[in-house]
Amino acid sequence: MALKAAYMLEGTWNGFGRPVATADATGDFLDRWRANDPNGDWGFPTEVGDKLIVTRTEVDEPDVYLKVDEDAQGRALYDLSGLIWLPEHLRGQTG
Repeated sequence: MALKAAYMLEGTWNGFGRPVATADATGDFLDRWRANDPNGDWGFPTEVGDKLIVTRTEVDEPDVYLKVDEDAQGRALYDLSGLIWLPEHLRGQTG
């Protein structure tokens, strides 16, 4: 199961790659993750201004990811550092 990232940011977050993706790609990934592990707390993304807010039932505060770019269709791209952990050796790969 993979996130369809637009690209990866330079550097790492706690040793993991930093994917950049649309809200739709993030929601699709979380839907598939939720179906794979229905006992998890995977959240639901909502775009609010230049932020992607991911609410979760087991955490008081939602996760907030900032817009860092736009794709060719003008859709916002968000820095998902900390939400989706990818090993550093996968940096630069999308899918």
